[in-house]
Amino acid sequence: MKTTNVTSAVSEEDLTKLEDQIHSNQTSPVVTEDDERFQDQEFVLDLSPPGCDRKRLIHATDSICADRFHKDMQDLRADDWCVLEHILRPYNDMTLCVEMVTNLVGCYFPNSDVQELFLFLHSNYFHNCSEEQQFADAPQSVVLTLTIAPVSLIPVLVYLVIRRS
Repeated sequence: MKTTNVTSAVSEEDLTKLEDQIHSNQTSPVVTEDDERFQDQEFVLDLSPPGCDRKRLIHATDSICADRFHKDMQDLRADDWCVLEHILRPYNDMTLCVEMVTNLVGCYFPNSDVQELFLFLHSNYFHNCSEEQQFADAPQSVVLTLTIAPVSLIPVLVYLVIRRS
């Protein structure tokens, strides 16, 4: 499964270089929650090479991150695609991979290409997942009773307050 916006043929050498950097964890531009250097004004991310190479980004995220995610999801049963415990690791790995690749090709994360990839993945794997249970409306008699009971007590309470004073 590939996204529809792949328009580039990035060289295998570039792709291999990106994969090597990801696997060797040479991704210093990624700021984790434990690394609070981002609050320092002196800390500036080095987004080299300058400029965002969108074609390279699209091809790299599809061929490195999305392919690995597809493989991980195919290893799961389709019934488990909506179980958070089963998809948390592959989804997190894919998110970190996309963030690293995005930074390595000099783009900001998130961006419209990354958003399109995530929408594509969600529409393929998680379109039948729903966390919310659909509850039926309460019967009209119950709603009326629960509304009228407290409202009718207000005049009684006002009368008691006035009588005591």
